[in-house]
Amino acid sequence: MNKIIQLSAPKTIDDLRIKHHKVLTDVKFKGDVTPLQMCEFVAGITGSDLPQILIVDINDTIKMFHHCIGLFAGFKKDEAPKKVIEIQGVMYFRVDPNKVSTGWHIDLDSLPEDPDPVLLMALLYIPKGVYGQLDENGNIKFPLVERVKIFKEHFKLTDFISSVSFFLNRSKR
Repeated sequence: MNKIIQLSAPKTIDDLRIKHHKVLTDVKFKGDVTPLQMCEFVAGITGSDLPQILIVDINDTIKMFHHCIGLFAGFKKDEAPKKVIEIQGVMYFRVDPNKVSTGWHIDLDSLPEDPDPVLLMALLYIPKGVYGQLDENGNIKFPLVERVKIFKEHFKLTDFISSVSFFLNRSKR
């Protein structure tokens, strides 16, 4: 008797989150891929364990692989990033590097050469207020670490790609 496995693949590109970035940009999934690489890709996108994917019918794995790749058809990465995004009912505003506090620039300079995409977006989008703003008890009002936790699960991959593309293009100019 065959066991039925339920996998949840993103239906649209808007269902992809920043956590999918690593899988989608891994060079081993470019060009011709092996059945094992397809399984690794599907596991990364669905959040399933690889052994679970390995027992899925090969035709279903291939369909899911092509579906996930096809989500990017028509996506325009060079569109300007959103000035405001909403995650879990909270509005996050894109920072203007020319108008933000010194603390923001210090935090940006302290990032490693190839920073975690989630951390980068947590620096780029902040709740309304001043970066590093303190509350009445002297604690940081909107801590970076809290945004990282939230953004890891909820920040849309398309918003990340647009933001990175926009700022890379601006820095080249």
